[in-house]
Amino acid sequence: MLSRVLLDQPLLLHIAIAFGIYAIWALYERSSGCKDSNEPVLLHAKIPVVGHIISLFLHGSDYYESIRTKTSLSIYTLSIFGHNIYVVNSPELVAAVDRNAQVFSFAPYLVHFAARALHPSKDAIEKLSENIDGGNEDPGLRIQTQKAMHDSMVAGSSTLSTMNRELLHHLSQIMDAQKNMQGGQTMLFTWIRSVVTDASTSAIYGRFNPFLRREVADGIWAFDRDLASLAIGWRPKIIAPKGYYGRKAVIDAFIEYFENKRHEEGSPLVKARYKANTAYNVTMDDLARFESSLCIALLVNTAPATFWTLYHVLSNAELLLDLRQQLEAFVYPHPQDGAQYHQAVSIEMAQVLKECPLLNSILEEVLRIRSSNASGRMVMRDTMLNDQYFLKAKSTVLIPSTSVHNNASIWGPSVKSFDPYRFVKQEDAQMPRQPAYAYRAFGGGAALCPGRYLASMEILSVLTIIVLRFDITPVDSRGVATPWWEPKSRPHILTSILSPAKDIPVLITEREKYRDCTWHFTLDNEEMI
Repeated sequence: MLSRVLLDQPLLLHIAIAFGIYAIWALYERSSGCKDSNEPVLLHAKIPVVGHIISLFLHGSDYYESIRTKTSLSIYTLSIFGHNIYVVNSPELVAAVDRNAQVFSFAPYLVHFAARALHPSKDAIEKLSENIDGGNEDPGLRIQTQKAMHDSMVAGSSTLSTMNRELLHHLSQIMDAQKNMQGGQTMLFTWIRSVVTDASTSAIYGRFNPFLRREVADGIWAFDRDLASLAIGWRPKIIAPKGYYGRKAVIDAFIEYFENKRHEEGSPLVKARYKANTAYNVTMDDLARFESSLCIALLVNTAPATFWTLYHVLSNAELLLDLRQQLEAFVYPHPQDGAQYHQAVSIEMAQVLKECPLLNSILEEVLRIRSSNASGRMVMRDTMLNDQYFLKAKSTVLIPSTSVHNNASIWGPSVKSFDPYRFVKQEDAQMPRQPAYAYRAFGGGAALCPGRYLASMEILSVLTIIVLRFDITPVDSRGVATPWWEPKSRPHILTSILSPAKDIPVLITEREKYRDCTWHFTLDNEEMI
């Protein structure tokens, strides 16, 4: 999701380290060195040297959760080709990492991600690497780009409101089109992925959105699927051809987009990013490569998060009924149609988001149980964590979200269950509120996802529109209705919210209550035209 997305997925660094950052002789020299007695316990893989890497490829971040369940360790060490990875599980140690952003820095991962996944020029990487500790007078390309993103998407800003309105406008158009195409069998995740791709990118890139070309939209998802293999950097055309050519399609489309100054009709976000890059004389090719990372951030977690949110609501008849009843309280006759209630209706999304706590609680709970990211930091200097554990400089600190999201001491005995009312109960003071570090769907500390408000707006808007306008029924290959069934997640070591391994065929029909009704969505009383 725009959420932590890739940039908070240090497993990419692990792969990069394993296949190129350190020379083999240096790795073994380091691994044979002395271990400080205060370092976290070192866990050995069953298969020497490559065991941890194999497990990460097979199981993704679930590997960390399986270790936590078996060992109950507050913190432990994994060694991958001599590189120390400290995996933090206890809430107290997570909070200690979050409090000290200068020692535990997120910045190196941005550079490693760009170098390995985007393959820009050496000059571009050098510019991105400048002022890595943030202490120079000139902020540098990385900090200026991050500032551009933060300023464009900060809560309450006019720029975020502009993008939210564009997003809602495109979602409304897509759902109107779905109304006219209803009746045929649809694959739920495939459809939702298309909805999110089209709406998100159109809101960001404007009427010349390159992702409206199917080869570009398909390209970004092929890029995402093969991202880990591409990050290895060894013969990408051979080991990941679909991802390689998908990435190329996206980069080529962005070169054309920027060369023709299409960004001038794009969102405040794309304009701000363009300005930050050109201020440091980034070439057009490198600019296009950097921009492709924004699209990964926009899409790869938001689409599966939207799918799972819909799944948990649609598959629970009581929850669906309750949510519909609460949302219908915000549906009014459209002013232009007077009392003709079923001809045109209006709904103010800002009011819905503010006054329907169940809607927000559902999303927060979905992200709590579905988030699998392992947010990472680089240890910038030798340090004692919480005055307990010695952590070596240039090592990695990982904080798996499942470690805190599955902690019964934080969330109570129902921690493993999906409770859509969990966060409503917190608002009503029926249960204590958890500390900020205990909820890590969007990262934590100084590395919170800047796009979390835009992503949440999109997911909740899709949920609201679909719940109010459509009935969605799972079907078999013959089109006969079946009970809902929960698909397994497809392993992916780089994304936070995993996609379903198997899609769900569904039938989408317009709800009888609002059949042939025209919907008008507003945001802060400004209608989406």
